[in-house]
Amino acid sequence: MTRAGFGWCRLADGRALLIPLDSPAAGVGALSLYRPQNLGPRILRSLLGLGLRAGLARHLLRETSAAVERWSAPGGDDATFLLDYLRDACGGADVVFGIHLGAPGPVRKPVVAIMSRRGRALGFAKIGWNAQTVALVENEKASLEALASHSLALGRLPRISHFARWSDRCVLVTDPLPLRDARGWERRLTPLHVEFLSEVAAAARVTGSIGESAFLSRLRERRGRLDGSIPADHARILDAAAGQVASSLDAVDLPWVWRLGDFTPWNLGIESRPPRVSCIDLEYADPRSIPGWDMFHYLRAAVGRGGDRADIASMAWRDGQAYFEALGIDSRLVPALYAAYLIDLYTLWAELWAGYDLPPSPLAADTLARLAGSLEQAARRQRTERARVR
Repeated sequence: MTRAGFGWCRLADGRALLIPLDSPAAGVGALSLYRPQNLGPRILRSLLGLGLRAGLARHLLRETSAAVERWSAPGGDDATFLLDYLRDACGGADVVFGIHLGAPGPVRKPVVAIMSRRGRALGFAKIGWNAQTVALVENEKASLEALASHSLALGRLPRISHFARWSDRCVLVTDPLPLRDARGWERRLTPLHVEFLSEVAAAARVTGSIGESAFLSRLRERRGRLDGSIPADHARILDAAAGQVASSLDAVDLPWVWRLGDFTPWNLGIESRPPRVSCIDLEYADPRSIPGWDMFHYLRAAVGRGGDRADIASMAWRDGQAYFEALGIDSRLVPALYAAYLIDLYTLWAELWAGYDLPPSPLAADTLARLAGSLEQAARRQRTERARVR
């Protein structure tokens, strides 16, 4: 049974890191599980790394030999078994683990960095422990397998090294994929990001109306399942936005393309030779999504939550015009595509949280606020157009 000592590092948003204490190099390697984008947390991570290299881990972190029994929802025995299982799957006893706990909620799942004692990354494991997380891990596996059949010249995705199911759990292990920070590029999409997303969009593109799309069918089914479980004012905004999207896109044949799903600054790296985008976390990937989904998601993450309600649709057109034009998307359709993205994201997260006695997902709340803003912008555009006609 694995009983290694860990240092417990709690993060401000409820996530936490379990950092191995018996190997300074592996302790530093475990910090790769945490990729903050803001300057303050970056500095703190760097200082923690310096302390770990100096062998001060036990003075910097609260030590707990029982931490391995607290790191995932399944409970102590399962958690201990999983680490022993991963040790066997990765080829030997001389393996050290770092563990990252995701944000609190029903989709919280551990991500395990598997390392040598010298801190060399051997792989990363995701553990599905309930219906939601098992579905996400299995979707990532299927998406990585599907996209591996396409030769992506401008991007790198993780390679699957191991997958297993048992009982109502599953584990996916992928080879390490280093993410080099693109410092100074986080707040907007670069031409390389856009070219890579264009390549992904071309991987399995089909064309058809939104009314006949699998995308709309999923939205309708999800919305029906949410009936009565979301606040009435949320439902009104959601349904008004859906009507606006339908009126804007119903007569248009759209390209339905791959989305990577969690295309955010902290899940990406930039390689210079050759120029490529490294991308991890494909749990929410989908081969039949609206064009621009990943761009909207990246920019929403880049501007952050809170009072800043930036015009993401305009930002996406500014940075990704070549992408939209290659897909035959007129600039006037981008706001409606952005609203469709917001509806999809809100209903996805609201359904994941439904049935749990938890506060609403912060991402869902922020998404709804942006959706309300997109409705206001659409109303202003309509008033402007009517004024011009007069």
